[in-house]
Amino acid sequence: MKPLVKNLAAVLCLAGTGPLLVADSANKCPFPAQDVTFSVSGTCGPEGTLRAWTRKDSCNIELEGAQELGLGMYASLEVPPYDLKEGGWRTWESRTLAVNPDGQGLRNVSASHDCTTALEDGLLIVRCEDVSNEPNVNGALASCEALLTPQ
Repeated sequence: MKPLVKNLAAVLCLAGTGPLLVADSANKCPFPAQDVTFSVSGTCGPEGTLRAWTRKDSCNIELEGAQELGLGMYASLEVPPYDLKEGGWRTWESRTLAVNPDGQGLRNVSASHDCTTALEDGLLIVRCEDVSNEPNVNGALASCEALLTPQ
């Protein structure tokens, strides 16, 4: 076979299998779809309702009401048992916070807002921390926690 034909065949083969490899690389949680509504109270924001749901075999969590409650806008199941009511999932987002890190007055700082959930003594607790993304501002800028009660 001529080199040009061989190379063309190889490119066509890779082009055909590439999308399959990408589609198969998604984060999978081999469990049924879930849809849970929680009552939320704590120091992260106002009291309210959070709806969290997943599709079948997906670790990605869709959220409704999270930002209004002071939680992150993105979420995923992180550790087994992959059950929204059992914890082991996290939410996150990027934020800009007005802080006074050096005593020279308020300034805007880019931060990562990261929240983790854990079942503690039968209660589902979410703990959040805002950590600076800027090299000249170190440590946690703010933290909060809330109780998630399934409705």
